[in-house]
Amino acid sequence: MLSLLGLVRNFTTSTDLSGFTVFGDGATGPGPTTVNAHCNMGNLWIGAGINMQGDARWDTVGSWQNFRVDCDLYIDGTTFRPSIIYRSTGWSNFDADYAYAAEFNLNAVNLQRGSNTSAASNGTRTQIGSTASVSAPTSDSNRYCLFLYLEAL
Repeated sequence: MLSLLGLVRNFTTSTDLSGFTVFGDGATGPGPTTVNAHCNMGNLWIGAGINMQGDARWDTVGSWQNFRVDCDLYIDGTTFRPSIIYRSTGWSNFDADYAYAAEFNLNAVNLQRGSNTSAASNGTRTQIGSTASVSAPTSDSNRYCLFLYLEAL
Protein backbone atom coordinates (compact mmCIF):
# COMPACT_ATOMS: atom_id res chain seq x y z
CA MET A 1 0.00 0.00 0.00
CA LEU A 2 1.25 3.50 -0.85
CA SER A 3 -0.28 6.50 0.92
CA LEU A 4 0.60 10.03 -0.16
CA LEU A 5 -1.14 13.07 1.40
CA GLY A 6 -4.44 11.30 1.60
CA LEU A 7 -4.00 9.54 -1.73
CA VAL A 8 -3.91 5.76 -1.19
CA ARG A 9 -2.96 3.02 -3.63
CA ASN A 10 -3.06 -0.71 -2.87
CA PHE A 11 -1.26 -3.22 -5.06
CA THR A 12 -2.50 -6.74 -5.82
CA THR A 13 -1.73 -9.15 -8.63
CA SER A 14 -4.64 -7.69 -10.62
CA THR A 15 -3.78 -3.98 -10.10
CA ASP A 16 -4.22 -1.81 -13.19
CA LEU A 17 -0.84 -0.09 -13.72
CA SER A 18 -2.03 2.22 -16.51
CA GLY A 19 -1.48 5.27 -14.25
CA PHE A 20 2.28 4.61 -14.15
CA THR A 21 5.00 5.47 -16.65
CA VAL A 22 8.08 3.22 -16.60
CA PHE A 23 11.56 4.52 -17.42
CA GLY A 24 14.93 2.78 -17.62
CA ASP A 25 17.60 0.81 -19.47
CA GLY A 26 19.18 3.82 -21.15
CA ALA A 27 18.83 4.13 -24.92
CA THR A 28 16.95 0.81 -25.27
CA GLY A 29 14.15 1.95 -22.96
CA PRO A 30 11.67 -0.15 -20.99
CA GLY A 31 10.28 -3.37 -22.40
CA PRO A 32 9.29 -6.90 -21.41
CA THR A 33 12.90 -8.15 -21.34
CA THR A 34 14.58 -5.00 -19.98
CA VAL A 35 12.63 -2.88 -17.47
CA ASN A 36 8.99 -3.49 -16.55
CA ALA A 37 6.45 -2.93 -13.78
CA HIS A 38 4.34 -5.63 -12.16
CA CYS A 39 2.60 -6.34 -8.85
CA ASN A 40 3.45 -9.26 -6.57
CA MET A 41 2.93 -9.96 -2.87
CA GLY A 42 1.12 -6.63 -2.39
CA ASN A 43 4.04 -4.61 -3.78
CA LEU A 44 4.71 -2.66 -6.95
CA TRP A 45 7.91 -4.12 -8.44
CA ILE A 46 10.13 -2.61 -11.08
CA GLY A 47 11.85 -5.53 -12.76
CA ALA A 48 15.23 -4.67 -14.29
CA GLY A 49 17.80 -6.83 -16.02
CA ILE A 50 21.44 -7.11 -14.95
CA ASN A 51 23.19 -3.71 -14.86
CA MET A 52 19.93 -1.92 -15.67
CA GLN A 53 18.15 0.82 -13.79
CA GLY A 54 14.38 1.29 -13.77
CA ASP A 55 11.92 3.87 -12.41
CA ALA A 56 8.15 4.16 -12.31
CA ARG A 57 6.39 7.53 -12.13
CA TRP A 58 2.89 7.52 -10.62
CA ASP A 59 1.22 9.99 -12.99
CA THR A 60 -2.06 10.09 -11.05
CA VAL A 61 -0.41 11.86 -8.11
CA GLY A 62 0.50 15.03 -10.00
CA SER A 63 3.14 17.44 -8.69
CA TRP A 64 3.78 17.85 -4.98
CA GLN A 65 6.43 19.87 -3.18
CA ASN A 66 7.05 18.63 0.38
CA PHE A 67 5.20 15.55 1.53
CA ARG A 68 5.04 12.51 3.77
CA VAL A 69 4.94 9.01 2.31
CA ASP A 70 4.01 5.89 4.27
CA CYS A 71 4.70 2.59 2.57
CA ASP A 72 5.98 -0.93 3.00
CA LEU A 73 9.32 -1.39 1.31
CA TYR A 74 10.80 -4.75 0.36
CA ILE A 75 14.62 -4.73 0.45
CA ASP A 76 16.38 -7.86 -0.75
CA GLY A 77 20.07 -7.04 -0.58
CA THR A 78 22.89 -4.66 0.21
CA THR A 79 23.90 -3.83 -3.37
CA PHE A 80 20.46 -2.97 -4.83
CA ARG A 81 18.96 0.48 -4.30
CA PRO A 82 15.16 0.43 -3.98
CA SER A 83 14.33 4.13 -3.98
CA ILE A 84 11.66 6.75 -3.70
CA ILE A 85 12.28 9.48 -6.27
CA TYR A 86 10.72 12.86 -5.58
CA ARG A 87 10.46 16.46 -6.85
CA SER A 88 11.66 15.48 -10.33
CA THR A 89 10.72 17.60 -13.32
CA GLY A 90 12.99 15.78 -15.78
CA TRP A 91 12.46 12.06 -16.46
CA SER A 92 14.50 9.85 -18.75
CA ASN A 93 15.55 6.24 -19.27
CA PHE A 94 18.99 6.97 -17.79
CA ASP A 95 20.31 6.68 -14.23
CA ALA A 96 20.50 9.60 -11.77
CA ASP A 97 18.35 11.95 -13.88
CA TYR A 98 15.93 12.40 -10.94
CA ALA A 99 15.86 15.48 -8.68
CA TYR A 100 16.05 13.72 -5.29
CA ALA A 101 15.96 10.10 -4.14
CA ALA A 102 15.82 8.29 -0.83
CA GLU A 103 17.74 5.05 -1.52
CA PHE A 104 17.59 1.97 0.71
CA ASN A 105 19.45 -1.28 1.25
CA LEU A 106 19.73 -3.69 4.19
CA ASN A 107 22.50 -1.61 5.80
CA ALA A 108 21.75 2.03 5.09
CA VAL A 109 19.43 4.82 3.99
CA ASN A 110 20.98 7.42 1.65
CA LEU A 111 19.55 10.72 0.47
CA GLN A 112 20.71 11.57 -3.05
CA ARG A 113 20.45 14.53 -5.40
CA GLY A 114 20.45 13.75 -9.12
CA SER A 115 20.72 15.94 -12.21
CA ASN A 116 16.93 16.47 -12.62
CA THR A 117 17.11 16.29 -16.38
CA SER A 118 15.53 14.43 -19.26
CA ALA A 119 18.90 14.13 -21.02
CA ALA A 120 19.79 11.01 -23.00
CA SER A 121 22.73 10.23 -20.71
CA ASN A 122 23.34 9.25 -17.09
CA GLY A 123 23.11 12.10 -14.64
CA THR A 124 25.30 12.84 -11.65
CA ARG A 125 24.39 11.36 -8.26
CA THR A 126 25.46 13.37 -5.19
CA GLN A 127 24.90 12.19 -1.64
CA ILE A 128 23.28 14.83 0.56
CA GLY A 129 23.50 14.48 4.30
CA SER A 130 24.91 11.58 6.26
CA THR A 131 24.22 7.94 5.57
CA ALA A 132 21.86 6.49 8.16
CA SER A 133 22.90 2.99 9.23
CA VAL A 134 20.18 0.41 9.76
CA SER A 135 20.20 -3.16 11.04
CA ALA A 136 18.76 -5.93 8.93
CA PRO A 137 15.87 -7.81 10.56
CA THR A 138 16.52 -11.25 11.98
CA SER A 139 13.64 -12.73 9.97
CA ASP A 140 13.94 -13.47 6.28
CA SER A 141 11.08 -11.18 5.25
CA ASN A 142 13.23 -8.07 4.68
CA ARG A 143 10.04 -6.02 4.58
CA TYR A 144 10.13 -2.65 6.27
CA CYS A 145 7.36 -0.24 7.15
CA LEU A 146 8.63 3.16 6.04
CA PHE A 147 7.54 6.62 7.18
CA LEU A 148 9.30 9.52 5.46
CA TYR A 149 8.76 13.24 5.51
CA LEU A 150 10.66 14.63 2.52
CA GLU A 151 11.54 18.23 1.76
CA ALA A 152 13.89 19.54 -0.90
CA LEU A 153 16.99 21.41 0.25
